[in-house]
Amino acid sequence: MIISLKQLLLFLCFIPVCGISQDQPQVKFGGALRFNYIYSSWKEAQKRQGGDFMYDMFRVNAEASYKGISLNAEYRFYSEAFGGGVLKQGWLAYD
Repeated sequence: MIISLKQLLLFLCFIPVCGISQDQPQVKFGGALRFNYIYSSWKEAQKRQGGDFMYDMFRVNAEASYKGISLNAEYRFYSEAFGGGVLKQGWLAYD
């Protein structure tokens, strides 16, 4: 899995930078890395090798607020065979 500069910049542009009510910005980052183990007992190649252990998904999410501006975003990186990177959800709000 390779994260492109375009994808990284797209994710970072969601971080709020201005507003009027909060003294300190609050930012929370999270994520996950998921792998799958697949064993198909009806396939001879699977029986010989004992199954496949493969990359499934890498997720990065952020929640932030600063001076009335709030952000919540999640970006997922799937393998190219399953579509590559995708913004699962994201919103920016002003309170």
